[in-house]
Formats: sequence, C-alpha cells, structure tokens
Amino acid sequence: MLILQDDLIIDAARRQIVTAGIKMVEQKMIAGSWGNLSIKIDTSRCAITPSGRSYDSLNTEDIVVVDMQGNKIKGALIPSSETPLHLAIYNAIPAAQAIVHTHSVYASACAALHRSIPALIEDLVQIIGGSVDVAEYALPGTKVLAENALIALKNKKAALLANHGVVCWGISLETALMTAEIVEKYVHKGDKLYIEGKLRTRNYDDSKGVKRYITEVFVDSIEMLTPKVQQQAAPVPPPLPTQQPTQRQQQQVQQPAYQQQPYQQVSPPDDLPF
Repeated sequence: MLILQDDLIIDAARRQIVTAGIKMVEQKMIAGSWGNLSIKIDTSRCAITPSGRSYDSLNTEDIVVVDMQGNKIKGALIPSSETPLHLAIYNAIPAAQAIVHTHSVYASACAALHRSIPALIEDLVQIIGGSVDVAEYALPGTKVLAENALIALKNKKAALLANHGVVCWGISLETALMTAEIVEKYVHKGDKLYIEGKLRTRNYDDSKGVKRYITEVFVDSIEMLTPKVQQQAAPVPPPLPTQQPTQRQQQQVQQPAYQQQPYQQVSPPDDLPF
C-alpha cells in the first residue's frame, strides 16, 4: 500500500512538470529542450526534466526522479544537465518546492547584458522580493554556476544567470512559473526597445520530427525607449507639490558582445547558454 501511494505521489509530480512544460512552450518562454523544471517530492527526492527532450513531446515517464545528491532513482532518461543547480537551491532554501529555469526573451537579454532587472513594477517587489540580480557567469551544469546563483538569489525568488536566462523558485510549480512570468513582465509586447547585436539561427526537431528554425538576437546593448513608472518597495512620503514626475527609465550598457565571453562551448544539448 505504501509503495502504491509513493508511486501516485511521483506520478502527480511528473504530470505537473509535463503540463508546466507545455505551458512554457505555448508562452514562448522556452523552445525545444532548453531550460528545465523540477519539483521537490520530499526532503530526499525531486523530479526533474530529462536532458535533450523537447517539452512539447514529453510524457510522464520521461521525467526523472533523483535524490538530493543527484543519483537517479527512477526514469530511463538522463536528468537535466542543470540538476546540480536545482539541488543546490533545494538544499540551501528549504521553502523552495519547485524550480523553473527558462530562456525567455527579455530576461535572457538582460542576462546577456549582465544587467540586473530593477524593482520598477510592483510584482517584482511583492512576489520576488526586489530586483532580479545577475549571477556571475559559469559553465552550465557546474557547481560554480549553482554557487553563483545562490549568491544572486539571496533572499529573493529569482536570479538571472549571466548569458544563460533566469532561474526562479516557488512553494509550488505554479508559483515558480508565475515568478518566471513576472520577471518576463518587466518588458511587455509593444514596448519600444533599441537593441544592437547579432542574429543567429538554430534548429531542432519537434515531436512530429519536423525541423523547426529559430532566429535569435545576441545582444550587445539595449536601451528601453518606453518610459516606466517606478514603483516604490516601501511607503514613502508624498512628493512636494513642486516636484515633477520622474524621468523615463533608460537602460544602456557597455558590455562586450557574447562572442567575447571567456568560455568554450561545451554545454549539453538541453541547456545551452547564449
């Protein structure tokens, strides 16, 4: 009876991950097999997406169960290359019950620029805990990346990974995914941006074996042209009558292009940096 109940708990976690993965594809927060999701089953195990599998073709049996040292317990596939990142967050933050790592467009642009996302919208303060800071660059799947991410997370629920997207945690997979959506909400469809960079095209095979092509912008610099009203993290005295509204917020950086980043392309296929 206990074995049957445990199987039901694992199956429920796997189904949640598959459903969330499909939602992320539909929202264009991930493409192909990039990014990863996990749920903490209990204090000794978590379920995580496999390496190299497209999210629109995942089924429950594809989700891998590992212990908190990264040893595979259940599943035929290889767990995500970012398993060390997920385990480090679970071990360091007991409240974390689910983790989402995405390569969503606008958060990834900020990550490529090594530019923190300031707490300019109310949701960033209320849900995430403030600005979304950037973890120092490290190779994907490494212990150093996990350590850097924990430093950037501090007491908050999201952090940018330099040249590598965003990682978020929550008390459930639903809240972790919502946190990732809030980070992406910093820039809306229709906002005006000035971007300088390079174009690169890649491809992957979808669940029906059809080759899909994606064109991405590798950003060197970005400037926000649409003004944003700054939200205060805490109550402040009202402005004097003579005060004028705040000037438009601009983001402009002088970061080197991605091609100048000092690392070699050795990433596994499920979570490539950019």
